[in-house]
Amino acid sequence: VDLSGEWRATTDDRPEFAKPDFDDRQWGTVRLPWARRQSEIRWLRRAVNVPAGTPEVLLTLGSVGEFYQLFVDGEPRGGN
Repeated sequence: VDLSGEWRATTDDRPEFAKPDFDDRQWGTVRLPWARRQSEIRWLRRAVNVPAGTPEVLLTLGSVGEFYQLFVDGEPRGGN
């Protein structure tokens, strides 16, 4: 599943942003992969449909210089 392209983004930081039904339509967008470091962004959101029958999904984030946490359907699934 290719995750490049437009993502919703904000510099705010609130716990409800992890909820799957959170309405992020008022957020701006950024395009991934980034050509330069975007340290001001705190939240990135995108809906991803995984094809039926996919046994396992591996997400590669690349170089991450700061703290991150990954949520899937509102549940924490990884981070540093």
